[in-house]
Amino acid sequence: MGFEEDLLSLIKSGYPLIWTETYDEAYVRSVLLDISRNGGYRFYEWSLTKGLCSAHTGECLYDSKEPLKMAKNLNDLADNVNSRAFYALYDADKYLDNPVVLRYFKEFLEKIKGSERTAVIISPSYKEIKDLYSYTARLCGGYPDEKEIFALINSHLESFRKQNPRLSVSLKPDEARKIIRLFSGLTSEQIRRIINRCLLDDLSFDSSDISRIEKAKKEIFDREGLLEYFPSSQNGELGGFENFKKWLSLRRKFFAGRDPSLPAPKGVMIMGAPGSGKSLSAKVAAGELGLPLYRLDIARLYSKYIGETEENLRKVFDILSKLSPVCVWIDELEKIFSSSSGEIDGGVSSRVLGAFLTWMQEKKDEIFVVATSNDISKVPYEFLRKGRFDEIFFSPLPSGEIREKIFAIHCSKRKIALAPDVIKKLAQLTEGFSGGEIEQVIISALYSKDESRPFEFFIQEEIKKTRPLSAIRPQETAALKNWAQERQIPNV
Repeated sequence: MGFEEDLLSLIKSGYPLIWTETYDEAYVRSVLLDISRNGGYRFYEWSLTKGLCSAHTGECLYDSKEPLKMAKNLNDLADNVNSRAFYALYDADKYLDNPVVLRYFKEFLEKIKGSERTAVIISPSYKEIKDLYSYTARLCGGYPDEKEIFALINSHLESFRKQNPRLSVSLKPDEARKIIRLFSGLTSEQIRRIINRCLLDDLSFDSSDISRIEKAKKEIFDREGLLEYFPSSQNGELGGFENFKKWLSLRRKFFAGRDPSLPAPKGVMIMGAPGSGKSLSAKVAAGELGLPLYRLDIARLYSKYIGETEENLRKVFDILSKLSPVCVWIDELEKIFSSSSGEIDGGVSSRVLGAFLTWMQEKKDEIFVVATSNDISKVPYEFLRKGRFDEIFFSPLPSGEIREKIFAIHCSKRKIALAPDVIKKLAQLTEGFSGGEIEQVIISALYSKDESRPFEFFIQEEIKKTRPLSAIRPQETAALKNWAQERQIPNV
């Protein structure tokens, strides 16, 4: 369901208080206005600056700005108004620490519970107030859905065109879909500002703006802290991984066509040595499935305050639900959950692991998880059960043929021209190298090169200086390979 359907369902369910966590007050207010007009609800709203007012007429109750007077006025309205109504309270949570305000507010909730009247607290974050727990339903998000984003983009472009007739809009259907998905999880005002940035550059809105939108969205989500936005990559940027790419292409039909007869793909785990392309495979998965990619760093969820870690995790689940369809990348899974016995941290790790496993098993939203691991032996065995992930893949060290592809990809990316026979020779010299080590060899050679010799000479020199991890830690590399072979884990 979309946000409006969720909110209306809670209102009709008879909750006296709905706590809405959102940064987009204007959007939530517009949704409440639609509900009130379509359903015949009276709509009151309160803020510290305006007081308690009718949202439809703008008329405000006299002397109702102070939180205590607001709470008293709400009680008077509850006594005198018996028709359908809801009351939007902006940032009211900041004033419920006052025991007198809280007492009046509880009495108000007691009066309206079970009726068709609801208070809606609109705030960026939820505050645990035990006195209100039994009255409260929580709703996270409050962002436009894809249909609303499409309408918002069209409306904003039309408005801009009236001021700038030279505006050019050129988007293919798949590019338009990608832009709409990129805007999911942003407030309506954030979307308008990003569109303005794109339009003011060159008076056009086209595929070249996708990278600008990605950059702007990354800046926004980096400030949030819990989820980090990453641009996706394409198949051609990943050498090898043919089985994985084929597997993804079969799942793409679900996200492209939304065939209701197909079960939603849950995700994959990719195990392998460091530098073997696991992180890049997460970006390619998002690109192949046509989904925005977010990295979940579970270490950021942990807090020293009791209960806040679990609250952060719940908030992430809610945000991902509103962002769906979406691809979530969880890097180095074993470092997050390997010490999850809970003996050291008072059981927090155990509760986070339990909540995470339940979410992965029961989630109904279109959320595709890509988890990576360098040491599968340290990953809790619960993750390895069928049903958590659709498939587990092993990323071995690249063969000679794949090393040739990796050299070609990284040279092409840096506009380095090498003959095929040179690339073949370099691939032979890098037996036991990972893809990440090959990339670093090329980067180091770029710093060393001069005009005295051909570039391949400097690459060969860097290869001679480099001792790959497979040679430094041969036991771990062999153990990982044996683990995958014994359990018949398919190669990527």
